[in-house]
Amino acid sequence: MTETLSADSLRNADFELAVSSRSGRIVRYARIGGPNVLWTNPRPQEAKTPFKGWLNWGGDKVWIWPEEDWKVWTGIKQPPGDPAIEPYTVEVHGLHMRMVSPVIAEYGVRIVREITLARSGPRVTLENRIEKVAACRFDLPVAPWIVTQLPAPRHIYARISSAVTGIGYQNFPPNPWDGVQSIGRVRVMERPASPWVKMGLDADILAVPVSQDLFISRVVVPASGVYEPYRRAQVFSDPDNSDFRPKGIGPYIEFEFTAPVTRLKPGETNSMTVIWDLEQPRDIPALLESL
Repeated sequence: MTETLSADSLRNADFELAVSSRSGRIVRYARIGGPNVLWTNPRPQEAKTPFKGWLNWGGDKVWIWPEEDWKVWTGIKQPPGDPAIEPYTVEVHGLHMRMVSPVIAEYGVRIVREITLARSGPRVTLENRIEKVAACRFDLPVAPWIVTQLPAPRHIYARISSAVTGIGYQNFPPNPWDGVQSIGRVRVMERPASPWVKMGLDADILAVPVSQDLFISRVVVPASGVYEPYRRAQVFSDPDNSDFRPKGIGPYIEFEFTAPVTRLKPGETNSMTVIWDLEQPRDIPALLESL
């Protein structure tokens, strides 16, 4: 993590989590003194960027879904509220942290994250909300979109929701993601070195080996709403030869979850809760099936 990013943190006897108020991201999740589970970029200014003014800090963030409407809201395809890097407010109370973004003017909303580290062990509970606080120009449906960047592995695991029939995944064009194996409800994706690939999945759990652990991200299904097919979860793989990373910084993948979209009136919210855990990477498909 670069020195320009101030961090607030949660810590129990064995694990810690830190956020950057400036970038609005979780920037560390690890055993105390151990390697970071998350992928972060120590030199974001040195790489190309797909969006004007946007820097790829890494870590874990919340954007506004659906991506297809960004251009409608902002006039150009930009992640709303992100490029300005306006500081979040952060409050820490014991093992609980509350992060609140500035109001994103185009949408009339703010992003609120309630982050809780368990009293012991690695479990982290993240409630992510889009809160409508003011009227705005457009009345389009929105939802929280959680994006977690992790060091690139050889294999990535996804558990398809029990409510889904069929294969439960779909490639994003133009690059097909080859090397996908099905073991019960679990899809095992072999990561290609190149090119970039992205997969949409009707999955409720995503998992990847990081260091000596298996990182598991599990979405708690919202109380109501209809998911867009193959967009409940998404996995993106950054290619080894990407120009969007500084030289000497390794590639990453992204775990992404979205909630069903809703049209919000001032005072209304759309929320989704995600739980992180670390497990021993034994029989991974059987472990994910059992959760």
